Amino acid sequence: MKKNKPKLYFASSDTCSSPVNLALRCNDQQPGLFAGCYLIYSWAVIETGPGRYDWSNVLAELDLCESFGMKAFLTLRDKRWVWFLKDRQTHAVPRDLLPLGQFEKQQQFTGTPSHLVRVAKRWDANVQARFLLFLAEAGKALSGHPALAAFEITETSLGHQHARDLEVFGYPGAREYSEIMKRYMHAARLAFPRQDVFLALNWIPGARSDALSEHIMLFEYAKKIGVGISVTDIAPQNFPDYVDAVYKKFAAYTGKIPLAGKMERSSYRLWEPGRGHVGVDWVFGYVENTLMLDYLVLQDDPMDAVTKIGFYESVMPYLKRWMAK
Repeated sequence: MKKNKPKLYFASSDTCSSPVNLALRCNDQQPGLFAGCYLIYSWAVIETGPGRYDWSNVLAELDLCESFGMKAFLTLRDKRWVWFLKDRQTHAVPRDLLPLGQFEKQQQFTGTPSHLVRVAKRWDANVQARFLLFLAEAGKALSGHPALAAFEITETSLGHQHARDLEVFGYPGAREYSEIMKRYMHAARLAFPRQDVFLALNWIPGARSDALSEHIMLFEYAKKIGVGISVTDIAPQNFPDYVDAVYKKFAAYTGKIPLAGKMERSSYRLWEPGRGHVGVDWVFGYVENTLMLDYLVLQDDPMDAVTKIGFYESVMPYLKRWMAK
């Protein structure tokens, strides 16, 4: 049985543009197409010192969403992609927790150079305590805002690496890591009682190998405490083995917990010279009928670097047709 289409949220990877402005431009073409925007903020930027927080930029974007009748899906990250820094920070944790509070890893993408990723050591006692306090303070500052619909704890360990690749950084193993995630999930649920709360599970250590049982246990814990699950890069055409390990688990939890997913532009911009965008209907159909998501976040640049065609001229026609079905 087909489920209702997910609410669409827009996330911009453009370092100079607010996703609010870009979503508004899309909604000008198709009123109501995007329910709102996916807002990304760094822990390291907001916590300027121990116990000192600057929420002004977050609140300003929430106010902007509200003024245009849109909702916000907010994620507070404790990781940094050093090659993509909207806020120009190069660290994942507040400065007073450096250097021991994070680890660095080269992330290799097909056809692109390696990029440095800095990630918080959630298994470090000091980092863990501070982030739990950060979540509590975030709830006090933001949970009452009428525009905030959803809140997400982002994943920590990046890439397709086996869990043992993290041992050099002190990674304690899948069982202890999953217990830490449960503490974070519980803290976020308490901090944001009015919102849908998510834990991002894509790229969790070992999710593709020996820690799959721990991965599934987090679905069960999420159901127990009323937290949703999200995946951070839906790309079934690129990772068929991951579909079996993770994506198909979603169907068993439809209607039991909120489900969300994010698509990088490479996942729905399946461009072929002379043919344009191919496979868009298939990818969106997979989201609707197999994953059966409640929220779908689309990330894109205003202008595609390869085709030199904007999001509005290229993907928007497919979105309009898909949403009209």
